[in-house]
Amino acid sequence: MDAVLVTTAEGSIVTANAASVAMFGYTEAELLTMRQQDLVDESDERVGAMRATWQRDGRARGEITMRRKDGTRFPAEASAASFRDDGGLAWTSLFVRDLTEKKRDEAERARLAANLEAERRWLKAVLDHVPLATLLFTKDGYVHCNDRAEELFGARPSPELGSAQYLGRVLSSDGIPLSREELLSTRALDGKTTLAEAVIVERPDGSRTPVLASAAPIRDTSGAIIGAVGVVQDMSERLAAEAALRVALRSRERLIAIVTHDLRNHLNAVGLHARVVQTATREPEARESVVAIGRQLAKVKALIDDLVDVAQIENKSFAVQPRDVDVHHLLAAFVDAEREEEPRRDLVLDVPDGAMPARVDRARLVRALQKLVANARRFTFEGARIRVGARQSDEETLFWVADTGAGIPPDDLAHLFDMTERRVARDPRAAGLGLGVVRGIVEAHGGRIWAESAVGEGTTVYFAVPSPERHFRFATSLQQRNPVS
Repeated sequence: MDAVLVTTAEGSIVTANAASVAMFGYTEAELLTMRQQDLVDESDERVGAMRATWQRDGRARGEITMRRKDGTRFPAEASAASFRDDGGLAWTSLFVRDLTEKKRDEAERARLAANLEAERRWLKAVLDHVPLATLLFTKDGYVHCNDRAEELFGARPSPELGSAQYLGRVLSSDGIPLSREELLSTRALDGKTTLAEAVIVERPDGSRTPVLASAAPIRDTSGAIIGAVGVVQDMSERLAAEAALRVALRSRERLIAIVTHDLRNHLNAVGLHARVVQTATREPEARESVVAIGRQLAKVKALIDDLVDVAQIENKSFAVQPRDVDVHHLLAAFVDAEREEEPRRDLVLDVPDGAMPARVDRARLVRALQKLVANARRFTFEGARIRVGARQSDEETLFWVADTGAGIPPDDLAHLFDMTERRVARDPRAAGLGLGVVRGIVEAHGGRIWAESAVGEGTTVYFAVPSPERHFRFATSLQQRNPVS
């Protein structure tokens, strides 16, 4: 409520309402002994200007600073007007409104506006410097973007045209223009989030750029959608690099195939001559040397096979030929053969009785097991135990090779099956392509591989391949992704 005061022409207060008492802190009796000048902060330059206007025009209105009884000052809106009563006496009415709350609200609004402007400038700086094309869509149809988006789309979008200006310029990965409902911005404004969708952007000059586009709704604190944000990444350089890499990998695979073919021919010749020597000689030492030559030839041939497999794995041309097998019989035969090869290690078969049907490439799987057992032997002492086992569920067949060797530090486990990241610096025995090839064989079956280890206690390498039913689904999906032309 406004304070209302009536004063004489000289400024003595003759009437004060209850709001005046509450506003200034004086009792009514105290106010009636005062002059209106006692309630005004004379240091406020606006007071003199307002008083001059009142003396000239008989009325004045403006914002000035006033004082309370306790000495505090407060902003106020004062309205003064002179009038005469029926007897001709001059009086002045003074209406005062406390602006403290209003000024506080104005200051708060100014602070919020300044913060909003600072955030707007901060967001603009982020958008201007982020290396990806970024677009902001408002619920009422406006669009804002950074310079990278303008460069990608070939023109700065008109803010008021919104998503409509992209109709016919954003295409699916097979070149079909997206409808309004299919645009990522439309879906985001409807509450749908899209991540890394492959689309094509067509510029006004007709050139096209493959991109990965993502979009998500922007919500206020109540969860209501107030806009959307879209991020677009130019994929042309990456796709060109991937294409160049594929060409390089294919070239390397062809080169390795040529070189290994010639190497095999020479190794076969060496093996043939070694057998001739073995047949022709009766000297025990010479015959043992020939046998040693044969073992080394087998290792070199295995290394050649690894090189070929690595090239095919990296070129994604590595393939398996799955057939129905009985895991129990496969592992039993494998363990028997390995025991003959290396009788100084205790090789244990750990499989349940009964048939265990699976659909795998027998030769490839045996090769993977051979490499895992060879790796276990490399890190165990003579007489140590190595277990080869398998279990089966409805979804997959689990294989493992466990040893009681030195174990693997946790930091090395993450890179155990990498082709290039191996713990060679700490232990030269860890060098080789074997575990990388094993991973390639398992993944070609649609399976997964991992290891568990404790330093000083040993390591167990597990791999699982899908059940025959799941393998059929995996092979079908793989064929759909890579159709034979």
